[in-house]
Amino acid sequence: MLKMLQDKINIKKFDIYSFVLILLIFGLDRVSKVYVIELIQSKGSAIFLYDFLNLTLNWNTGIAFGILSSNANILYHSISALILLIIIYLIYIMVKSDDTGKIIISLIIGGALGNFYDRLVIRAVPDFID
Repeated sequence: MLKMLQDKINIKKFDIYSFVLILLIFGLDRVSKVYVIELIQSKGSAIFLYDFLNLTLNWNTGIAFGILSSNANILYHSISALILLIIIYLIYIMVKSDDTGKIIISLIIGGALGNFYDRLVIRAVPDFID
């Protein structure tokens, strides 16, 4: 009985660590986006890092790679609601996963929450990598 209680407590501790990881990734996402946006705007143009990697500021109002980008409010809000439902489902999967799965899904959720925050506050997600 004591062992079962300890196992439940350990699982709960790992869930707490997963949520802390989500917050950490969300924070890193916010800080990095603000930094890169300010850097690109201060330069006035793209930042060329390598022959194959550049930082260019693009505002994505759709989903992946600008798919479904439009000015239609109902479509934008529908996509945002769908993204929120997917994040909630990912949290459910994270709680049910093993330790390795919790870490991986926590990283995904942290980044997804960063993009979701951008969709709500800025109404677009900044994309940089070109």
